[in-house]
Amino acid sequence: MSVHAPYTLLLEVASCDARVSHLTQTVADLSKKIAAQQQSFATYQEACACAPATLLGMKKAIDDLELQLKSIDDQLKHKKQQLDLITSEKQLHALEHEIAMLLRKKEELSDLQVDQWLAYETAQQEQEAQQSSTATQLEQLGADIASLESELEQAQISLANAEQGRQTALANLPSESRALYERMRVHVSDPVVLVHENACGGCFYPLPQPTLAKLRQQEMVSCLLCNRLLILPAPTNVASTCAPTTPHHSEPYA
Repeated sequence: MSVHAPYTLLLEVASCDARVSHLTQTVADLSKKIAAQQQSFATYQEACACAPATLLGMKKAIDDLELQLKSIDDQLKHKKQQLDLITSEKQLHALEHEIAMLLRKKEELSDLQVDQWLAYETAQQEQEAQQSSTATQLEQLGADIASLESELEQAQISLANAEQGRQTALANLPSESRALYERMRVHVSDPVVLVHENACGGCFYPLPQPTLAKLRQQEMVSCLLCNRLLILPAPTNVASTCAPTTPHHSEPYA
């Protein structure tokens, strides 16, 4: 006994499935973009947080040199006072040698301090120049993330609605058609295809005349090669509450 094919309902379910699949991919893509933007935002924030710490470290090194120079000055002052008290020529030469060593060390530390001051001032100027640019980048990244999160929220709502629409459309299918459709969904993403030039729209297998005759009588027919459910294209068959799309053509399965 022939089974009347619920063409309109099958197309509606297939359209809902296509929309659910599309929205699922959209949600996944938006989630990846948000994660990437959040990573960039965190990187910029970390760079902003590290910049002051770097300057503080450079300033501390300069202050440490200043303390060393002060200590050397104190030692020089003390040793110069000893010069007036020493009577031995040997002790005098030794003390003069120590003073010369301290003066040499003071000169080296002074040169190093000058170099570090220059490096500090350069870093400070670069930080001030980058501060405005970084703030703008952070602001833009924040706006981009907010926009993507809004898109994601809308996509998730649309996905939930599409899934609900699919369940409703699937529930309206006769039980036999629904079971056949769900079995096909395990194997292919497009279990319902339109006939194109008397061939299966999924695997392009030429359909024999008896199969075409059954389709014209609106019977439930499957492709002899890939087992997809077949539908003759007709204006009266195109109706869907889930923004119907032409089922995707994919390779047949064994």
